[in-house]
Amino acid sequence: MSSSNSREAQFEHIVSALRNSLGAASGRVRRVFLDAIRKTAVEFQFVAIGLRQACLVDSVSVDRLILDDVVGQLRKISSGFEGTFVLQEPSSSQVFLVNANILLAELRNGRPTETHFITASDVPKRIPCPRGVRSALSFLEERFRDVGASDCIIGVDLPPMSTSDAIALAGYLLEYPVSYAPVLDTAQSQVFLSNVPLKLVNVSLELAGRRSLSPVRLPMWWL
Repeated sequence: MSSSNSREAQFEHIVSALRNSLGAASGRVRRVFLDAIRKTAVEFQFVAIGLRQACLVDSVSVDRLILDDVVGQLRKISSGFEGTFVLQEPSSSQVFLVNANILLAELRNGRPTETHFITASDVPKRIPCPRGVRSALSFLEERFRDVGASDCIIGVDLPPMSTSDAIALAGYLLEYPVSYAPVLDTAQSQVFLSNVPLKLVNVSLELAGRRSLSPVRLPMWWL
């Protein structure tokens, strides 16, 4: 089987596993539901083949236990998923699919993060990796200390962390070149960039003149 056919088969396996675990939609929501699943499947595939360290599962509403089941199914039919795990940050309910091989290689080799953290304050400034992010990464390194990335760990819950640290951790996991580390007081602890408009643009990936992915809306500063 060619590499292209193998990737296509893997993609369809991901779509099937997500549909089986999330259930079927009907009526007017069916197309939206299926589009969201296929978008999630693309992101899962990028993580599984090592193009991305992690993806945030936000196109479909799903809890960690269901994703554990999805990854368990995918590990049986695709070796690429043996090196992935589901990570939940309970304070913000963010759920990620993470490529453990990439993450653990960075942690175990002591490589500095390529993400730059800045405060989202009136006068933004660059700061070191926040303590809460370092603690979360140390927790993951310890969690995997005595096992290989391809072993049986599928789902991991992080200890509770502050909203500020959860935002910064997401930026690190998603390999953003720059991540906010908001400075929040008690009154602002659940509010971040509230009522702040973002300029979004449509981005498409084309290979040899052929569009291979549907347009994705991204904040303009991300480009």
